[in-house]
Amino acid sequence: MESTAARQASPPAWAGRIEDDALLRGAGRFGDDVKPAGALAAYFVRSPHAFATIEHIDVAAAKRAPGVVAVLTAADLAEAHYHSISHPHPIPGRGGKAAVAPHRPSLAASRVLHVGEPVAMVIAVSAQAAQDAGEKVAVDYQPLDAVTDVRAAAAIGAPQLWPEAPGNIGFDWSAPADPDGKKQVALERAFKNHPDDIAAVIVEPAMMNVGIVLPDAGYLAGIKEIAHRNGALLIFDEVKTGVTIARGGATERFGVQPDVIALAKAIGGGLPCGAVGGRQDVMAVIEDKRVAQMGTFNGNPLTLAAAKVTLQDILTPKAYAHFDALAEVLQGGLDGVIRDNALPFHVTTLTARGSITYKAERVRNYRDYLGVDKPTAYLSWLYQCNRGVLMAPGAEENWTLSVQHSQEDVQRYVDNFAELAHDLRA
Repeated sequence: MESTAARQASPPAWAGRIEDDALLRGAGRFGDDVKPAGALAAYFVRSPHAFATIEHIDVAAAKRAPGVVAVLTAADLAEAHYHSISHPHPIPGRGGKAAVAPHRPSLAASRVLHVGEPVAMVIAVSAQAAQDAGEKVAVDYQPLDAVTDVRAAAAIGAPQLWPEAPGNIGFDWSAPADPDGKKQVALERAFKNHPDDIAAVIVEPAMMNVGIVLPDAGYLAGIKEIAHRNGALLIFDEVKTGVTIARGGATERFGVQPDVIALAKAIGGGLPCGAVGGRQDVMAVIEDKRVAQMGTFNGNPLTLAAAKVTLQDILTPKAYAHFDALAEVLQGGLDGVIRDNALPFHVTTLTARGSITYKAERVRNYRDYLGVDKPTAYLSWLYQCNRGVLMAPGAEENWTLSVQHSQEDVQRYVDNFAELAHDLRA
């Protein structure tokens, strides 16, 4: 029998959104509407540069402006013994090393590290007076080379942004490679059960026939360590990832160098083309004719000419910046459509490659892929075809961008997907 107390504890049925009537009529009050007598307003003068030194700040004209009470710079805060707003984060990283907690002044003193960093503060009797005076603050900057990409910031020779963090590495941490340990245990068992029989471990560093399956952090490095410890080679099958996810493919993208790599038609601009490369000692077995390597299309002049033009003239740094820009349009646009329509899908982009996976959870292997919503995937393909975007049919919904694709092209894909999402929710 249900008790009275239990019935009273039950939450009431949801009756829809209940808004404050004043807000609906535009008569709501906010913190900025409160104007206490004698209240002052502040305006921050901010850096227009991503990375620069501050040569000089002249606040004389701002101080003489009408209604100004004070104009503060980093020097004024230092004189008042106002300290840094930094707070250490005692999170242990690799080897137990703690994260760097760089000095973050309230107002920049000698350098700015991002666009919009405050360099001066104007206090006046009104917000308009503070802004008018702030525009009279003169700041002389010496722009420096800036980096906005994580990989570029960590590269050798990159501009040093934070003196407290050599090499711009503020925190070095690695997730466990294979969190549940099952993959590495299985590989170790294979070597144990077949001693001296395994010459190499061949993997697709990012699977791309089931959407896009990214490797777990440290996974590729882990299998390389196991293979080498047992006298075997690591081979990357980069038929899909080669030059499409980075100029250096998966090796560059994931930071693990295999012993042998297999490449395919992407390096030939779409022509039937393939290549195998590897460590000098490994490839020497062919060079020294200890192993015969023959094929009908070996050294084919047409495919080699296409590969030369593709790799040297087409796939330039500018081309990869173009791919990344298109990927941002796709990722942001598709994520927005999925979010706004509460669809159980997710999007993965890797430079020129990308896909929509018709499943909310991340796909980590082929077994996970079997649970995707294949009927909707094929419906999406049909929607795109009927609206001028021709994709390869299949639930994996994988695309490859070209240097010829424009933002208008990828936006059409996003708009078509938005129509599908609307109809699914109708």
